[in-house]
Amino acid sequence: MNASFDTIIIGAGSMGSSAAYFLSKTGQKVLCLDRYPAPHVFGSHGGQSRIVRKAYFEHPDYVPLLERSYQNWRILEEESGQKLYYKTGLIYLSSAQSEISKGVKHAARIHDLSLIDLDTESLNDKYSQFKSTQNKQILLEKEAGFVLPELTIQTLIKLSGNYGAIFRMPEIVQSWKVSGGVCSVTTNMGIYLSEKLIICPGAWSSQLLPDLNIPLKVSRQNLAWFETSSSSNFSMESFPCFMIDDDNHGLFYGFPELEPEKFGGSGGLKIAHHLVSDYVENLMEYSPDNKISQEEESLLRNILSTFLPEANGRLLNASTCLYTNSPDGDFVLDFLPGYHEKVIVACGFSGHGFKFVPVIGEILSDLTRKGKTDLNIDFLRLSRFA
Repeated sequence: MNASFDTIIIGAGSMGSSAAYFLSKTGQKVLCLDRYPAPHVFGSHGGQSRIVRKAYFEHPDYVPLLERSYQNWRILEEESGQKLYYKTGLIYLSSAQSEISKGVKHAARIHDLSLIDLDTESLNDKYSQFKSTQNKQILLEKEAGFVLPELTIQTLIKLSGNYGAIFRMPEIVQSWKVSGGVCSVTTNMGIYLSEKLIICPGAWSSQLLPDLNIPLKVSRQNLAWFETSSSSNFSMESFPCFMIDDDNHGLFYGFPELEPEKFGGSGGLKIAHHLVSDYVENLMEYSPDNKISQEEESLLRNILSTFLPEANGRLLNASTCLYTNSPDGDFVLDFLPGYHEKVIVACGFSGHGFKFVPVIGEILSDLTRKGKTDLNIDFLRLSRFA
């Protein structure tokens, strides 16, 4: 099969489906390819919920992108009629001198974001579920919350299809090239031609981007849901998202309990450990499962027993997702050198990319159609590794 398109997108997950939406909305003829039917469990978008926040300790230059992302989340909801974002607030618990605490306050200060400094008594008045916080810096970001990743991708694919985008899943990309100013993608089903090519294949980035010349390490991340003593105490109406920085074991984060009748899943409070250590060396042998090791469960239970003892109940469910980690933990968003701005790459989202989905799609559309974007992505370009 031979077919020609304005833009071909390799990877139909979070960033690929968003790019397809923004491009097809402008009238472009778009083809999106993925080896699995998206959404799926072989990427970084699984697990029912993802935190959305603006006071970004990772790098303050992300904040303007987040401002646009919040705007685009609202547009997606209005256009689709789907509720994707839920504002619950976000509690940060960390030592006052930690990089997280300093980074959150720095981002809030330079971008004039609302951030409330709480003491233990104030926290107890508002969220009595938290315990043992006397030695922690307590910050509340009221405008934060969470989004539904699987529903977001389904919504983006549906809207893109309404605008004429074609999704071919499952279909395995075997190779791609640029010759004579034309992009060519070969799959197990045929050959497709296009004017431009976007490559955002998540964990498969290293295999499909040999010219990237930076190491991208794929890690397996565990997610777990624990039974609470009272679902109403931990519902999104009563309880926020949270991030807890443990001095010995790093960052843990979690979500309110979501009703299985409305959101699916097992119920229970979701908690995860943001630790990049369990590397996947062979993706072909990777198999997602619903188990976590006894050691990892003990780490999660230690956090719960210390800070949220009413949520340290029976393990209800567990799952895994994949992070694709860049060397510095920041995204890679740029033209691939040597291809005359024909090939755009979006990868290395390092476990904190989903909140940016609606703005990354817009940026990829801008780069594809205009060769530039008005949004500042200089700190995400490949030149930083030179």
